[in-house]
Amino acid sequence: MWASLKTRRSLPLLLVSVVLYVACLNFEAYSVQNDRPGPEGILLLTLGFTPLPASVASLAWLANPLLIVAWILIWNGTDKLSVVFAVLSFLFAGGFIFMRRIVGSEALIAQEITGLGPGYWLWLASTTVACAAAAMCWIEKDSAEATP
Repeated sequence: MWASLKTRRSLPLLLVSVVLYVACLNFEAYSVQNDRPGPEGILLLTLGFTPLPASVASLAWLANPLLIVAWILIWNGTDKLSVVFAVLSFLFAGGFIFMRRIVGSEALIAQEITGLGPGYWLWLASTTVACAAAAMCWIEKDSAEATP
């Protein structure tokens, strides 16, 4: 490994990203028609991929595996590839802001998204911090290679 785990400044950011992600799983991600609460993050994580072909908004779920791959790459000190996966995760998660309807039931009926809950914002924060951790990983690796 290019640097000892104790001296890597990207690891605290990685930890913050993971903590934010775990926290988001306990909160409502969005609300739907008539301001009914939407699903909690844990339900979206486990079943969010099911309406993928039926809803463009469901593509945001792909941010989850991308984020997990980014975490693994950051942990391993893989600089450029971790940035790619972290940024892709952020883009998929951030793109959900622009979605107006989502398929959120087994009947594949689209519902209007009326608001974003704290779970969504914690999830987006997790991807943002992962981007910062990946960038820090890249900076650390470049500086480690530059010093003789």
